[in-house]
Amino acid sequence: ILELLLARDVPLDETSLGGETALHGAAATGQISTLELLISLGSKIDVLDGAGTSPLALAAALAQTSAVKALWANGASLPVEDRCGRTPLFRATLEGHVDTMLALLAAPGVNVEACDAQGWTPLGAAAAKCRVGALNVLLDFGADLEAVDTRGQTSLILAASNRATATGEALLDAGAHV
Repeated sequence: ILELLLARDVPLDETSLGGETALHGAAATGQISTLELLISLGSKIDVLDGAGTSPLALAAALAQTSAVKALWANGASLPVEDRCGRTPLFRATLEGHVDTMLALLAAPGVNVEACDAQGWTPLGAAAAKCRVGALNVLLDFGADLEAVDTRGQTSLILAASNRATATGEALLDAGAHV
């Protein structure tokens, strides 16, 4: 289909009703050759869709680790936030996509403490959503056990208030204060 669109001179960054570009589609589905072709033809790599999501953040949220790596290798900005202030690392953490998180954390300058609009860090999100694997990865990368959100809640409090026993236990084992 891409070849048909290009043959008809459809602009590379033409958007769907939801504001997604072809690059968003390729990133979401892990179509690496299409993604790289679009980038080579001049698609805007950090373009945001109607929800304020970049192709990199979309790939991270959908566990498209190869697309994350390809976008990063082609110059995508890792700290780009969506409208909720969530980075690609935050989005991968919310969904518990450990392999994608590790790919993002391999890039220089990724901030494990980057907060969303509620002041949640990725660790807080992992704790609240009971994503034990994601939580352990973040702890291995030095996430702050005692960081607080805009309401003064630590990751341990977020785990407890969401009845996320497994992440609460992991936080206590890691030395979180009660």
